Amino acid sequence: MAAFLEFYNSYVAPYVDSAVDLGASDREFNDLYIDGMAYIDGFGESTLFSSSNQIQFRDTDIYINSLNDGYLDLTADTAIRLNNNTAITGTLSLTGVLTTSHGTIEANASASQTISLSGTGGSYPQTLTIHLDNQWFAAGFSSVSGDPFWFQQGITMNNNEIFWLSNQSLGGFRWYTGQTNNNLQVITSVGSSTNSGYFCLVGNSDKTSANRNPGTSADPVFRVYASGTTATHYIEQYHDQTDATIDWGSGALNLTGGNVNIDSGTISTTSADNWDLNDYTASAVVDTGYIDVTINGTAYKILARLEP
Repeated sequence: MAAFLEFYNSYVAPYVDSAVDLGASDREFNDLYIDGMAYIDGFGESTLFSSSNQIQFRDTDIYINSLNDGYLDLTADTAIRLNNNTAITGTLSLTGVLTTSHGTIEANASASQTISLSGTGGSYPQTLTIHLDNQWFAAGFSSVSGDPFWFQQGITMNNNEIFWLSNQSLGGFRWYTGQTNNNLQVITSVGSSTNSGYFCLVGNSDKTSANRNPGTSADPVFRVYASGTTATHYIEQYHDQTDATIDWGSGALNLTGGNVNIDSGTISTTSADNWDLNDYTASAVVDTGYIDVTINGTAYKILARLEP
């Protein structure tokens, strides 16, 4: 024994550093009790910590243990840091808050590349809430490839909430219940190049054409473009706070498919345009016995006695 150990007043040490073993794989000690610090360079075999005993770091508030069978508990009085890439192959359950400082949650390119966010409970997923403290630029959906996003199911919004299509409240839509009759509102700003006031219906292949660029209006305008890229191939309608107007860029206005009934008001032209009534049937019921027509500012009375 003396050849291997040296005895000093306060400790026992091997005669040669790292040359003496305490026990052997087939001749082990039973329990080891140490009241103090243990300095161990490594564990050559698996080590079992029974019950809920802790491995503590710095103080008693930072430790690793297992409070229940099947669980590993990491506890810290301030935070637990994962300072490098962390692979989670199972389910990550959170009962608190997941906070990132300009961080990213991304799918592994070599795997299914799918990230699912859902609530659980009952037979169906429950509510998933994303809370943003800033009105704009707080969160975004983007694609590195530029491909659009698609949704496998519908998107439901609460009544009266606006689905903005711009990050500056310039255009959007909502289901509005603030009046007697509920209605779908299409919302657009007006009056400038960034708030033109136009709601345009265009063909998919023409959407980026320079000739699908309307003017500006102080009132909302609904414009429908024909297929192709000719700038004047459109029809539009609006109300300028005085009169209602139907306008078009080029060609004739054709009314087909049935009778045209005018219940009230006058029919007038402010230019030398012709009224072409060929192949059309006109009818009117006038109690006074005539029809009022104004052409180039001159009023005419047409007797209402029309016979086939």
